[in-house]
Amino acid sequence: MATCLQFLERAMRALKVLGAGVSLTPDEAADSLVVFQDLYYDLIDKGADLTDVLVSAAYTAGENERVFNTSGAPVTITTPETIEDTSVVPDANGDQLRAPREYSVISVSGSPRQTYVYDAYLGAWTEIEELVLSDTPPWSTQLGQGLVAMLALLLQPEYGGTVTPTLEALAGEARNRLIARMQMSAGSVFFQPERRWPTYP
Repeated sequence: MATCLQFLERAMRALKVLGAGVSLTPDEAADSLVVFQDLYYDLIDKGADLTDVLVSAAYTAGENERVFNTSGAPVTITTPETIEDTSVVPDANGDQLRAPREYSVISVSGSPRQTYVYDAYLGAWTEIEELVLSDTPPWSTQLGQGLVAMLALLLQPEYGGTVTPTLEALAGEARNRLIARMQMSAGSVFFQPERRWPTYP
């Protein structure tokens, strides 16, 4: 699977600011990774419908929850491996469990910030704050070139290059589709995502 670094370099090539076979410098890669993280934060801000939960002790979060620690001391917040769901056929033990829903989000407020997203293809939660260049970015299998296009639009103000109408349209389509799927994951199926990409001449 492609890594964060490979997606960033593909985005730079889409902007025509990085040639074929040329790699980002370590400083460019590190700076661009922050843009990658900001992309996830923006998508979550626009698409995730989170339920606020107050905790004062160790807690296993549920899908699409924003967890607040009210204890005044550090507590351990765990992401769920399975979800209890009464609509699921019971297994041999009588348990009604399923994997977390695709595009689910868990946000843990406080310092440090913790933001998790679930990717069914990876079968795992990814903490956005801990994303590194060698990681496979969440939802990249589903988005493909759309993720490249979204990154390109966010990288262009700093690195320059050309945003073509095709690239902009691809980014907008991928973003809107992903936001809608995040809303459906949380049960808000009537959400109509806005398109808030800059317009280029």
